[in-house]
Amino acid sequence: MAGRPALRTYLRALKSLLSVPVPLAEFFFQVFAALCPPYRRRVEQQRAEDEAAEAAERLTRRYDQLFEGLDPKAQTQFQDLSTRCRIFCDPTRLHGEETFTAKRVLTAQLDGVNRLLWVYLKLLHTRSMLERFLFLRSSDESAIAELEAETRRRLAGLPADSDDEITFKKRHSLEGTLATTSVRRDNLKRARENFACVELELERIAATLTTLADLTVNCHDAGLITREVDAFAQSVEVAEQTISDLQVFTGFTAQDVIAPPILSAPRQQASAKKIGTATT
Repeated sequence: MAGRPALRTYLRALKSLLSVPVPLAEFFFQVFAALCPPYRRRVEQQRAEDEAAEAAERLTRRYDQLFEGLDPKAQTQFQDLSTRCRIFCDPTRLHGEETFTAKRVLTAQLDGVNRLLWVYLKLLHTRSMLERFLFLRSSDESAIAELEAETRRRLAGLPADSDDEITFKKRHSLEGTLATTSVRRDNLKRARENFACVELELERIAATLTTLADLTVNCHDAGLITREVDAFAQSVEVAEQTISDLQVFTGFTAQDVIAPPILSAPRQQASAKKIGTATT
């Protein structure tokens, strides 16, 4: 009986909202929400859930975009590694049953593994961009050497003690060309060095994630596994910095730092089912 006055008040407010213009109705709606804490909390909770779902969808779209941009060999390389990591999705390996504590540990481990897989995927994308750059510039090194030799020859041919305006302009242009060839050579050198660093980091992440997946199967100390995952996730900061430094090649932004839920993505689930069917 105590709830009837509140219900009547709500119905009267609803009736009044339906009989007034839209802007005024929105005003009354805001007033009603402010005077009804339970309803306000529910609205705020729903808004937070909607924003979280939207963010997750945006991250998943970004993940799909990067994955689909890889060549087939790199896609297979990523799928093989992520499939090995699906052992982290099984909560029963922690305590033999899906307990609340097991799910908390599982979430902590999944967060770390997802971050590592996200870095791995970004490194594959970075390697692809560097590979493309080096392929397109494969003939540049000899061209740069020829241009530099020719420019130095022409510089040497200018009168050493001449101070007329034409000679000055020629010397200035030739010296500018030399500076440009030096920059181009340095860019090629850095691209090769970065490519080698990316390759090494890809090998390190793949080897470590494989080791952690094996440890998960053979070790029953969930705390140890979580600490190992967290420690390794922190160790990829150098790789993140390399990716950031190569933004001109990769196009990554600050938003790409946040890892999407890769292991629970539909693509990975479909891939796991396909592999499971093939093995049976």
